[in-house]
Amino acid sequence: MRRPSRSYCLPEDADKTLDRAMEQAEQNFEAQIDSMAADDLPVYDPEANAVCTAARASAHRASADAGVHSSNTPPSSSKNENWIGAEDWLEWVLYVQWTDWDNLNDRLKRAKEDAAIEGAPPDWDAILFMGGMATVDRMGVRIGGKKGPYFAYKLEYEELTVLIAERETPHKNFPSVIIWADGEACLSIGAREAYEKATRMIQALGGKIIRNRLSRVDICLDMPEVAIEPFDRAFLEERYICRAVSKSRHSGTGVTVSIGKSPLMCRIYDKKAEVELKANPHKNLCMRVYRWKCNTMPEAATRVEFELRRDALKERGIDTVEDYYAKRADLVAYLTYDWLRFTANPVDRKNKNQSKARMLPLWNQVRKAFKNFAGSPPGLPLEPLPKEKADVRNLLKQLLGVGQAAARFQGKEIRTVPEFLEYVAAGTLDYGLRMKTG
Repeated sequence: MRRPSRSYCLPEDADKTLDRAMEQAEQNFEAQIDSMAADDLPVYDPEANAVCTAARASAHRASADAGVHSSNTPPSSSKNENWIGAEDWLEWVLYVQWTDWDNLNDRLKRAKEDAAIEGAPPDWDAILFMGGMATVDRMGVRIGGKKGPYFAYKLEYEELTVLIAERETPHKNFPSVIIWADGEACLSIGAREAYEKATRMIQALGGKIIRNRLSRVDICLDMPEVAIEPFDRAFLEERYICRAVSKSRHSGTGVTVSIGKSPLMCRIYDKKAEVELKANPHKNLCMRVYRWKCNTMPEAATRVEFELRRDALKERGIDTVEDYYAKRADLVAYLTYDWLRFTANPVDRKNKNQSKARMLPLWNQVRKAFKNFAGSPPGLPLEPLPKEKADVRNLLKQLLGVGQAAARFQGKEIRTVPEFLEYVAAGTLDYGLRMKTG
């Protein structure tokens, strides 16, 4: 039987953190962008969009005392005023304690069921909360393969993707929530605003955030009117110094050169060619407005992008999103000089005289532009995080499970610890196994 139409009555919005005037200005501007994209207009009027500066200030600019320029506003004193630094991907996990889980779980479950109904009315798959509305997908998501943690609910909240596990209290080893702001979200609202928006959402749903952990961040520099060829030529001639060994190059959608591999790598590629191939009018226009600062498509556009995943972040002392923003300037300085730099002359690797190679002038400009985005390094240490203490109980549990599984393969059933120890002692003798020492 068809479920009767349901409605929710929202309480009065008491979220003091939302500036209504700014929100309205942002909505008006987004509506204008959508209209322009639909009409496929080749130019836009910068004066008509002046309101965007104030509306998006919090999304793209850190506090002034941090010495950080807006990611979508060119540095005023830079030689290359149209080179824009920004985050292009931000992904983090949350450990959450829900205050009214039974009610929230029921709402999420109903929205998920409604999402699977063919021809359901609009917003039947939505869950409302103070300050926003999120749509719920009809499928959950499993992370990391068949044995990875399962997140029963996948939500789309504006530009963000939010995965919520069916769990009231946080698990020690598996997060309650995973959130990612992809390239389009970071382009539209900025990574910092995406983080703050997601935090408000979880709190509005009744979640108390115990801690967060940063899983991935991509840091990029967009360079309109800069061709890929100088970087490509230097790459082919191996005129670069890098702590990584892996490298690759392909020319499918323009030229892309990659140095390093996951969890830390640098990609330099023809961004204009990628934008034109994907032919997304909205993203195309946003790229021109926020990153290229031009009325029409530039003659050329190159992007330099560093991708750091969890292990690379931990190796450099970054655990949380807050850690990243505190150490971003030092991290960017490290990436663009100590970890990788391009050179103007050949590198004498044979005699280990890499340090004598002069820096490529173009790369020096890249470093300065990244610095204008991230700020002057305060000198915070990028030392590895302390290794977490092993969960001995869990390791012993795994040991017992593996031993029981091995015994079953031989047609034996182990029920007690003495039986397990006897089986292990006999088995190691049969197979000539010895304990490792030293």
